[in-house]
Amino acid sequence: MAQYLITTDTIAPADFEAYVARQSQNFGGSACGAVGAWIPKFGTPNQFALVQNAADLPPPQEVPDGTRLLGRIRELVDVIKPLPVSLGGRALCEMRTYRIAPQFWDEFLALKTAILPTRERYSPSFGVFAAVTGQSHRIMHLWGYSSLDQRDDVRAQLKGDTAWQDYIRQILPMIVQMQSVLISPMMPK
Repeated sequence: MAQYLITTDTIAPADFEAYVARQSQNFGGSACGAVGAWIPKFGTPNQFALVQNAADLPPPQEVPDGTRLLGRIRELVDVIKPLPVSLGGRALCEMRTYRIAPQFWDEFLALKTAILPTRERYSPSFGVFAAVTGQSHRIMHLWGYSSLDQRDDVRAQLKGDTAWQDYIRQILPMIVQMQSVLISPMMPK
């Protein structure tokens, strides 16, 4: 199974814009092994997430001089569904993270994988990842939208889909915690 390394840096607010500009310059070459990068659309405004293919990892990237790094989280994830080469102009992504009760892990993963074709009729999936390091029994799912309005429309349509509603009824008892973050993709575009 392929793996990605996800690095989330929290940068001092005064340094964030310059940090993002420097990171963006690195995307042109393959030196950083980046397959995706995001900044928050809502929530903590001074975080930057970089996704790299674990098989192609260069030496760890240092924080540029003059940048105050307030925190860094690095975690390895198994790739259940890889990031696409392009997001097709999607201006908004939603990263859903589920922490699953350990006894339900295999069942949850099977249900999640089986429902993907139904869910993707409403909006594209841009990746599904299972945590290997960090908090265990977590799965992350990335959905793409053109706007907040489209996200609202998709969620309303899903309420009328009986297969989706059946899936929701099955997984809710398995979920210990769920988090949703709206992010703006910097790459791929």
